[in-house]
Amino acid sequence: MLREPTLLYWCRATGKERDDALLLKQFDEHRWPVLRMATVAQSADLPALRHACAAARDLLDYASQALPGQRLLRLEAYRLPVLFWRYRHDWLAEDVAEPIGRLHNHVQLLDTLCKWFEYSGESQACAEALGIHRNSLRYRLEKIGELTGCDPYKTNDLLRLYLGTQMITRHD
Repeated sequence: MLREPTLLYWCRATGKERDDALLLKQFDEHRWPVLRMATVAQSADLPALRHACAAARDLLDYASQALPGQRLLRLEAYRLPVLFWRYRHDWLAEDVAEPIGRLHNHVQLLDTLCKWFEYSGESQACAEALGIHRNSLRYRLEKIGELTGCDPYKTNDLLRLYLGTQMITRHD
């Protein structure tokens, strides 16, 4: 029997220590079908709680498309991607993300760019994670610049590339 996924908003008392990974493990042990858990900061009042619930819903939506294998999601780690994910269909956001579309058929370059962001532009760490030499990484970044028209070494272009990668659907 296939059931629709449901959302449960669970508010815990402030000041309580929490281990969300342990909680997910306990759910598994009890065979409770929790696919994903999103956490947000505590809310001071009802309007803030409404915003927190909306943010959690947006985070789960983002994760279902962009991070399908990730079970534990913390809003503080994904605040910027979730913000732009929410508005990804807006004409202005689509225009900002347009250069990333040019990498659609260049999966290796798109993966390289995502690793570049994951490692905060640290060339050596990024190259090692990709299993390539730093010169190969530099070559790939130059190729990304040629194809997208955005220089990954310039702040405005880098931000545009970053936002674009956050608004696309990826299934790694």
